Amino acid sequence: MRGLKVPLLITLIVSLAIGIGLGLKLRRDRATELGVVTSARKLKILALTGSLPASVLKSFRTDENTQVELIEAPTPDDVMQRLNALGDVDLVTLMVAQIPKAIRNKKVQTLSLSEIPGSNLIASDFVDLPAHAVAALPILWGVLGYAVEKSEADFKAWSDLTEAEAGSVELKPYLIEERRLEKLKVPAKALRAPSFFSSKSESNEVFAREINFAEMSDARFAGQRFVLPRDGGLFWILSLALGAQSANREEAKAFMTYILKPDVAAQIALVSRQASTHLGVEAVASLDAKQKPSALRKIPLNQLAFVFDEP
Repeated sequence: MRGLKVPLLITLIVSLAIGIGLGLKLRRDRATELGVVTSARKLKILALTGSLPASVLKSFRTDENTQVELIEAPTPDDVMQRLNALGDVDLVTLMVAQIPKAIRNKKVQTLSLSEIPGSNLIASDFVDLPAHAVAALPILWGVLGYAVEKSEADFKAWSDLTEAEAGSVELKPYLIEERRLEKLKVPAKALRAPSFFSSKSESNEVFAREINFAEMSDARFAGQRFVLPRDGGLFWILSLALGAQSANREEAKAFMTYILKPDVAAQIALVSRQASTHLGVEAVASLDAKQKPSALRKIPLNQLAFVFDEP
């Protein structure tokens, strides 16, 4: 009888271990199904509101088994302020013009795109920039002009809006945009209010507003046309940069690699309603032509204001 006790005990221990293992596997499988991550791998991302869709973050969590903490800020200036306050983020979305200053202030670290698999699929228009401006991964771009009703007068300059009869002009006060518009000699009075740069008709309905070229694909702007002012449109690129104090550099690079998948890049453009820098989205039927990198070539580049460094 005693001879049976040891084998029986071993059998019970093995069965218990198998049961625990199966239980843990079922929990992991259920967590994966729900988009919950049980891994110790972590990633902290600070991003411009709406630039990194929740669906993309969830699929990355599941596929890479990495926890993702997303902190959003509504404007490029707010992103920079949060970056200065937090400091320890792994990734941050910055306008190209913000990157050199962030590097000088030791808030982000330089990145060679050759370190990121798939970065060769970024269109050359967004890579052939001054060296200090390509210290991050370009993901979205846009051109700021304004939208007008097709039946309205032919506005050709920013000042046409500011001098419109019976109109009032407002500008969303992003510092980065104010500086650019000041260079275009937009009257100072136009920089006064916390709203979109727009002009209102006598009926008080907006008949012209500042808008990104890609947003013209939205159904809300049907019947309107995009105007690039002769005194210069505003060109921006949103990039993903490595935080200077990142404790998870490899996970950060894995996330960059992940969003370089053509279907993921297309999803980011589709949800954000902006234009992608990724050549792989050119064949995606669900994206409007204005949301693809080739759209930049259809805009008269000599009318764009390129800013690669903030003062």
